[in-house]
Amino acid sequence: MTADASILVGRKVNALKIANAALRYAPPEDAHFDRRPPAKLGRGQRLAYALAGDGMRLRPLIVKVGITDGVDTEVLAGVTESTRVVISTLAPQARRKDSPPPPG
Repeated sequence: MTADASILVGRKVNALKIANAALRYAPPEDAHFDRRPPAKLGRGQRLAYALAGDGMRLRPLIVKVGITDGVDTEVLAGVTESTRVVISTLAPQARRKDSPPPPG
């Protein structure tokens, strides 16, 4: 017999949070950036990415983080409520040999 238990060790009210998927996101090797991502981060800092103004390049964001529940993490600095962060990259689908060519 097994059991799962959750233990509340911290609670923040009205905290700004970011999806952990955004903090785990790793850009593809051929990604283009509007500025170079930092080589090193300080304690309590994580790297996230937003789309640059042109919508084609990534903008690295240094995010200072607080507590986490394993799904979301508290943001102390580095992004605002309106910041749209990247959580995944859509890869172009490979066309099957037996599929018709695209229209046009």
